[in-house]
Amino acid sequence: KNKHFDYLGDVYYNQSISYNEIGDFDREEECLKLALKYNLADKSMSHFLLVNYAQLGKYYAVNNQLNEAKKYFDLAEKEIRYRDKESELYYRYQLALSYYLYKTRKLKEAEKLLIALKSKKSLENSNFRKVINNLLYTIYDESGNKAKALEYFKEYSRIKDSLTTITQLNGLSYYQTLYETKRQENEINDQQNSILLLEKENEAKQRLLIIVALGVISLFFLL
Repeated sequence: KNKHFDYLGDVYYNQSISYNEIGDFDREEECLKLALKYNLADKSMSHFLLVNYAQLGKYYAVNNQLNEAKKYFDLAEKEIRYRDKESELYYRYQLALSYYLYKTRKLKEAEKLLIALKSKKSLENSNFRKVINNLLYTIYDESGNKAKALEYFKEYSRIKDSLTTITQLNGLSYYQTLYETKRQENEINDQQNSILLLEKENEAKQRLLIIVALGVISLFFLL
């Protein structure tokens, strides 16, 4: 196994999140595909394929490319049997799937899935809960249930404000997100340069072996 590929899929996946946060959706898609590519090549990251497929499915669902979204959710479904259904990775898959269900107008199924996720006591990730409440608000609003929509909008707003306060207290900002994205890009470039250097070294060694072999063969015929 080439050590230069270690966790490169994870780096690209994290970078896709950064690009989503700053609204660079083309780069988000690019990084999601690269994350999948490297995790497929790295057996130690096979447990993450469920999320890789699901996040690509969500990306295409959100962008109304439903046939492409279905392709990735079909691939994700094949990974489910290998996964713990009470894990954060599985919850991420379900959250992504809820977007696909919403976009394909299966609102009741999306609602049921989101309510089940919301009830998970082990799901303490505030950003997850923010997304869940926002999507539930959208579903109830479009369904005409204004009371429920208001209930979930209030909860979404409370969590969002709380996260914004935490972000401000930690000194995080849009520019720091850009800085983190740039740092991740540099990390990826460094790993890719290492891979290219290693490939060139291997090519040079192979050429040298061929030259030596030809020399030995030529010497054999001369003798």
